[in-house]
Amino acid sequence: MRNIEIKARITDIEKAEAVAVSIAGQAIARVRQVDSYFNVQEGRLKIREEQGSSPRNELIFYRRQDRADPKQSDYRIIAVDSPDSLKRVLAEALGVKAVVRKERTVYLLENSRIHLDSVDGLGTFIELEVPVPNEASGSKARKAVQELMKAFSIEKADLLACSYSDLIGTNG
Repeated sequence: MRNIEIKARITDIEKAEAVAVSIAGQAIARVRQVDSYFNVQEGRLKIREEQGSSPRNELIFYRRQDRADPKQSDYRIIAVDSPDSLKRVLAEALGVKAVVRKERTVYLLENSRIHLDSVDGLGTFIELEVPVPNEASGSKARKAVQELMKAFSIEKADLLACSYSDLIGTNG
């Protein structure tokens, strides 16, 4: 699977929530997520444990360039029934890179996902993700991300090149 995405630091999450509601309507989910990242040579590998109205656990692997502008992310997601057991095995085999804890509010605008995140120890952020179902739709997805950036008044200086795991380091 593939999408075009950005991550940006925001200082006023209430303002971002108001913009999200005005363009996308009410949030589709408010969840607590714990992402355990593991050391890998290429890309990023994490187990996401999600608590909320529809709790779920997933193993997620993704590759993307570490740059601040809208970028392509290639990813795979697998549902996980026993996250604790899998975490123990992966921690033993690969080592834990970081554990990221966050509150996430999710909005959906057509096929675009808007994530407003409050990350423990880091602050508040917005992620925009637009799926790329085929090669021909890549430029359309980039344009959608840029339009959302304008709606949220996201400046180039606000954009992050890296993952939360890179910002937080190991916090076990």
